[in-house]
Amino acid sequence: MDETVRLRATGTIAPARTFVFRQPAVLVAGRAADCGLRAPEARLSGTADDRPLTDVCATPDGRHVVSSGHADDSVRIWDLSTGRPVRRLVGHDGTVHTVCVTPDGRYALTGGSDRTLRLWDLTAADSVSGGRGHTLTGHTDAVLDVCVTSDSRFAVTGGADGTVRVWNVSTRDCVRTLRVDRGAVNAVCVTHDDRYVLSAGSGDSGVRQWDLDTGRCVRVPETYSGGGPTNLCLTPDGHLVSAAAAAFDGGVRIRHLASGRLVQRLDAGIYAELPRAVHAAPVSGFVLTAGVDDILRLWDVTTGREVARLDGHGCAVRAVHMTADWQHVLAAGGDGAVHVWDVDWELEVPGQGRAASAR
Repeated sequence: MDETVRLRATGTIAPARTFVFRQPAVLVAGRAADCGLRAPEARLSGTADDRPLTDVCATPDGRHVVSSGHADDSVRIWDLSTGRPVRRLVGHDGTVHTVCVTPDGRYALTGGSDRTLRLWDLTAADSVSGGRGHTLTGHTDAVLDVCVTSDSRFAVTGGADGTVRVWNVSTRDCVRTLRVDRGAVNAVCVTHDDRYVLSAGSGDSGVRQWDLDTGRCVRVPETYSGGGPTNLCLTPDGHLVSAAAAAFDGGVRIRHLASGRLVQRLDAGIYAELPRAVHAAPVSGFVLTAGVDDILRLWDVTTGREVARLDGHGCAVRAVHMTADWQHVLAAGGDGAVHVWDVDWELEVPGQGRAASAR
């Protein structure tokens, strides 16, 4: 039986394209066969008493997965091909809320309830057992989110103390502190040209855009009538994706950042209006979300249509991530495990056959 799911994206700039989900050789039985949902092909878990995970990401080469939120306050690194843990980074005194890897693959950055940002050298031999991290201090409350500029020179953190802080990765100094009007800063991201920082929080009324050089808030590209968004990301083609988990004025908004034009509101159905996590696919035109119904959805930015679902993990999802080669979707599970879908995307141009492959 052909289990291929075709995802078509159309637009005025790019030609029509078809993305293909090819089912792996070994399928996980469950609802996926009955209602078009995909069950995960792997589950990366540690001890049985692990608490809900808080974040997950992949290294730029797609070989390893990094997860946070474990019961022992460690950060774990997994071999994606084998599903086995290969490193355990220890040092935080409390829950680790956020993790990311620098684009050059050298460092992992983590932030936690102990009010610290930690910098881990992934090339150091002693990071395999126990880990050796540099501690960066300055926040007066928990560090809730972290991201890195594309040149790997600066890290940006959002904290429960209502500040956005910019750190020099080489010197490990805090070089700028940006203060919001009220509430915690739940989410931060950096524009692809490294000129601006975007921040958002549930206590704020919108998304703030900061000039990275001057530290000035230059505009508020997105506003909310209630609490602000708790998740942010940027698509490769410059669309701001913000998500507010609120029954009123909630949902996912997609806005062209440069022009300020609202492109889509992904709010079809109550569960889609209450997102827990968003992630921009590494190929332009698609966004991943995780809702309160625990289903992962893939959306076409151009049409606003839901084009695919991933399910079968059977737990809440706090963070989602897609590897740079489009091959795997990762979810930080409420059961203390990282759930992995092998989506195996291939790009095809109608009438021309396969034009390019994610592999």
